[in-house]
Amino acid sequence: PGLLEVVLGSRASDVLGLGDVVFPAVLGGWALRRDLQSESESSPGYFVAVLIGYVLGCVGCEAAVYTFNLPGLPALVLLVPATLGCVSLLAAYRGEL
Repeated sequence: PGLLEVVLGSRASDVLGLGDVVFPAVLGGWALRRDLQSESESSPGYFVAVLIGYVLGCVGCEAAVYTFNLPGLPALVLLVPATLGCVSLLAAYRGEL
């Protein structure tokens, strides 16, 4: 349950679990709300940091699978540290940590 599967040529090419989508979505929702409630117009916002972290996590997951010739890797292993890391780095840079 809660599994998104991409099928290409009658073969499953990618599978994304529910946890791989839910945690970044919750963090992205928090970040967007924080950016909208923020009185300062500092750029980039936390939402952008979450998006950058998600993209870096997805690219890292694909790179790990191809580099180490793995049959599969839970994306959550890289998505959580990447998204939280980008948000934490931005907060530390702004002095809000």
